[in-house]
Amino acid sequence: MENDQIPFKLFKQPKSKNYFIRFTVGEKEIRKSLGTDDHDEAMSKGYDVYASSKVRIELGLTHKNPTIDDLIPKFYEYLDSKVTRKNLTALRAVQHKRAVGFYLSMFCGKKPVSYLSKVTLEEFFDWRMTFWIDGPGKHITTETVNREGRVFERKINKKTKVIPSASTQQMEQSGLRIFMDWLADYKYIKNRINFKTARTEHNARPAFNQEEYKRFDGYMVDKVLSLKEGTEHRTKFKWRIFSAFCDFMIASGLRPTEARILKWKNLIGFDVRNYNTNDFMKLSIQVTGKGKFRIAIPLPEVMFALDALVYAHIEYFNSYPDKEDYIFCNTRKTISEDFDKYMNYVLAETGLITDYRGNKRTTYSFRHTYITNQLINGIDIYFLARNAGTSVDMIRKHYDHSTIEQHRMSLLPDIYKKILNLNSGDH
Repeated sequence: MENDQIPFKLFKQPKSKNYFIRFTVGEKEIRKSLGTDDHDEAMSKGYDVYASSKVRIELGLTHKNPTIDDLIPKFYEYLDSKVTRKNLTALRAVQHKRAVGFYLSMFCGKKPVSYLSKVTLEEFFDWRMTFWIDGPGKHITTETVNREGRVFERKINKKTKVIPSASTQQMEQSGLRIFMDWLADYKYIKNRINFKTARTEHNARPAFNQEEYKRFDGYMVDKVLSLKEGTEHRTKFKWRIFSAFCDFMIASGLRPTEARILKWKNLIGFDVRNYNTNDFMKLSIQVTGKGKFRIAIPLPEVMFALDALVYAHIEYFNSYPDKEDYIFCNTRKTISEDFDKYMNYVLAETGLITDYRGNKRTTYSFRHTYITNQLINGIDIYFLARNAGTSVDMIRKHYDHSTIEQHRMSLLPDIYKKILNLNSGDH
């Protein structure tokens, strides 16, 4: 029997040689193995466990100190709830789950949550940089994938075993930051753990040049025309929606994350039951993105995309779109999550996966192409920045490779302009 002055009791289980500790904090009784059969060592550990638990309670933390792996399933539920509430895209949730559930778990998943700190996260980032090169990932050849409840093994492409780019680091750190905030909000840690975010390189964005987009668009036109009567109805609908999405994006310059959550009610000056191609003069788009709201004015070509979307909706659902319907919906009338998959497929089929610098194209490439073309066509950079929901500085940093096109004639000496019968006075 321990002294009554000691705030805890030591005891042994019938089939265990190690000491256990028992004490009460608040209204909760806590029992924990101390991992030793030495009484003096057990007493020393007992005081540490008791003091730690008491301090955590006084700081407003949960009395438990679960492992990081214990908390990851709860964090997944939190991310899923954000997806359900449309506060997070399904793709981004998957990326955040991988950053926390794969990388962080492998680094320190068995450690208690109290192990996390600014120092340990900095150590994690260093570890993550070479994970696939000379770290634990070097010998990993497969990974377990859980896709909508279907679990299977997938081979890991050797080409993906690289040092993460700054943009990849930034994306993963975004997931970790959400995880740290969640831990603090649910009182698993006292304060939010802040860390430096990797700086994204200011590289020119991977857009399409005129010839490349002509090739991409030509493939999409042929693909849609090839969807004959025998094509499965749902497949035909998905391809038509994706084709219209591409046309809409190249004519609006919206971010994919902004476009995907648009509803028909967000199109001001457009009536799905009564419209014509001249309506572009009065069309504007209510856009929500990066926590801000703006009005965007699209190019006239957007009308062809909207016409295709209305037609696809009528053909599949046998009705006009409702104002509350998502413009780019799937067959269940929820937000389509297939566009990245379709985009990668078409890019591969057309040989346009990367630009001439080796930068991989994505659905964001439509936005980059829109901004590039607007600059080349002499649109005022201030109004372009406002319409695209960005800053003049960001456009200059990311699109310097294209703005020089505006001044092509100015770079030609007068002698060449005369030879080409160009009017140098206009430049």
